[in-house]
Formats: sequence, C-alpha cells, structure tokens
Amino acid sequence: MNLIEKQTNAFIKKLDEMQNERRELQIQRAEERKQQREHQARERDRQLLRGDSFAKARVVS
Repeated sequence: MNLIEKQTNAFIKKLDEMQNERRELQIQRAEERKQQREHQARERDRQLLRGDSFAKARVVS
C-alpha cells in the first residue's frame, strides 16, 4: 500500500467518524426536542385541568 492509499484510507476513516458523531448529535437533539414537546404538552394539560377546576368551582359557588 503506497502513501496515497494510506492517506486516503485515513481520511475516509476520519470522515466516517465525523459523520457518525454528527449523526449521534442529531439523534440527541431530536430526543431533546421530543422531551421538550412532551414537557410542554404536560404543562399545557396541567394548566387546562387547573383552569377547568377553577371554572367548575366558580359555577358551583
């Protein structure tokens, strides 16, 4: 194997590593966005339920 082949193979290996890191970061960010959306949905539901409870309390009293 000559020098050019060695350098080419090393470059390809490094490129593959960088692409894998990028893919892992994209997956991680997607998971973080998913968790954030779930948290916002739970918070919104909680506020709606609390609002419904207040509305019921006002109607009853």
